[in-house]
Formats: sequence, C-alpha cells, structure tokens
Amino acid sequence: MANKGKDFENHFKKLVDDYINLQLNLTDKTNCSIDRFYDNIGGFKGIGYPSDYVAFKSPFEYYFELKSTAQKSFPLKNMSNSQYNKLLFKRRCKGVIAGLVIWHYKFKSTYFVPIESVKAIVDLGKKSFNIDILKENNLAFVTITGRQKRLFCDYNIEEMFKNLEEFEVNYERNEYK
Repeated sequence: MANKGKDFENHFKKLVDDYINLQLNLTDKTNCSIDRFYDNIGGFKGIGYPSDYVAFKSPFEYYFELKSTAQKSFPLKNMSNSQYNKLLFKRRCKGVIAGLVIWHYKFKSTYFVPIESVKAIVDLGKKSFNIDILKENNLAFVTITGRQKRLFCDYNIEEMFKNLEEFEVNYERNEYK
C-alpha cells in the first residue's frame, strides 16, 4: 500500500457514498452528500482547501480533514496552519461541524476531533495529542466505530453522523465550550 493516508481518504468516501446509495435505493431520495476537495499537488501558493471533504447530512454541513498516523498521538505539525484557520472559520457558521477524522492504524482506532478541541490543545501549548489528553482536558471527540477488516474498518456511517449530530446538540448547550 503506497500511501495509507490517501487510501484511507478514498475508503472513507466510498463508505459515505455507499451510505448515500443505500438511502437512494430504499427511498429514491437522500439527505446526505459528500464532495472531495483534491489536494493541490501543483504547488500553487495561496490555494488551499479547508478540508479533504465537505459533506451535508441534514441539517448539518461537515468539513472532514482526514489524517492517518501510526503513532498513539497525532502531531499537530501534520495539519497546515491554513487548514486549521479555515476550519476554525467554517465552524463559526451555525450548522457547520468541522474537524479532523484521525485514523491510528497501528491501534485500529478512528475518531473525529472537532476543530474547537484542536484549538484548545493548541492553546495549551501542546505539539501533539491523543485520546487521553482530550479526556484529561474534558475536550470533545467522537469515536467512529465499525467492523474491522484486514487494514481498514468498515465504519458505521449512519452511527457516525448520529453521534456527530449529538455532539453538536451538546456543544450548542455549552457542554464543551
């Protein structure tokens, strides 16, 4: 496998597409869509996207920046300042959920970390973080569950969106601010 990160991004999108297609097959309508922002490989300065994907699942819009790591902790240097600032800006819009989907492939765990939790880690002066640091500081994250395959996990996309919606309701009630 040449690039685990890119393969993870493609796998994640396929699972969301499968979820959308299942809805379409059952009802001929869907309340979900996902689009990919392709990485700028050409090297044009100043052109950058806030995330790998933008998704909509009524009533929320999601910005997912997918990251993969073999380490237990996620190094903040693996996220560009531009993405960080753009995700923070997107999060200021009501109804937008923005953050990182981090796959720890050696530990077979994946979770969503809202950008406001990442900001809190930055404000603490940390250079990396893991689940323990998020828990110790009462910072939000959502575990993404599914059925483990040989390398990837077939995530339960419906459950993921439900848990992210629940996070947003709790966030709006100031439980994580």
